Formats: sequence, structure tokens, C-alpha cells
Amino acid sequence: MSGRTGGEGCVQEPEPGPRADPETEDEGGADGVIQDIISVGKLAEARRRAMRRGAWFRVLDRAERAIIGLTIRCVDRIRSPMLAKIVTATLIKLKLATESHVKRLVRTVGPSLARKVSGIAREWGNRSAKEWAWDPGFTQFLVVMRINTLRMFSPDIKMAMLHDR
Repeated sequence: MSGRTGGEGCVQEPEPGPRADPETEDEGGADGVIQDIISVGKLAEARRRAMRRGAWFRVLDRAERAIIGLTIRCVDRIRSPMLAKIVTATLIKLKLATESHVKRLVRTVGPSLARKVSGIAREWGNRSAKEWAWDPGFTQFLVVMRINTLRMFSPDIKMAMLHDR
């Protein structure tokens, strides 16, 4: 982990010397790819988004918040596989917590709806319906239509609720 120059409260570590055998050095394995994807800017953006949506304090415990905060303040690039693993798990937790209701339904309920409608259309003889099950736009359309046809959104229920007042 490399310290930032002039970072307040960060300990600056000396740069490591040359490695003993550069030919056996693992360059960009699976951990290297994950570490390169997580930038300090993305961490700061995720923290800002989570704070705006009220998930920062609700979802993360004190240690997770501290790890993200210190990583943003003190690290230029994540090099430690352990830190990358912790930060990735925390980011996934924040992403799921800040996900919109429609996106969550598209991810969870949408694929089964699309497969069901696609299967019915294929039974009716529509050969192109096979691709519908994998079309994200079609999946989102079905979810939005399903949301709008739930009982609580039905006009009869709304009118009954207005008359009860």
C-alpha cells in the first residue's frame, strides 16, 4: 500500500526495493484485475452516493466505514489482495443497499417473467420469442408492467381508498 504525499494522518511507507526474481512475479492475476478496477475515485463516488441515499450509516458498520474512508484518504492504488477483497465486499453491500426498487425487481423477478412470456409466445408459434428471455429491455418492460398491474395500483383499489376517507 503506497501512502500519498502530504496526506493528513497517513503513514508514508518507503517504496519496496527490486524483487529477487522478476520472471516469477505474478503480473495482473485475478487479484490484480480486481485491484485495478477499484479506484479511489470510484470509492469516493460510492461513499457520496451511499450517504445521499441514507445507506452509509444504515448498512455499514463502523469498521467498514473506517476502511473505506482511510482507503480514500491514504491510498493511491489498492495493491493488497486482502484490502481489495474487503473493499469489494463493502462496495457490493452498498450497491445492493442503494439499488432502486425497479432495478432490484428487474434483477430478481424479471428473468423468470421473461422466460415465462417467452415460453408462451414460442408455444403459440413465435420463433423469435426465444431471444426475448435474454433481452434486458423486454425484462424491464415486463417488470414495469407487473408493477403497474399489482392490486395496490389498481384503479378500483385507489377509488375505494378515496371513498373510505
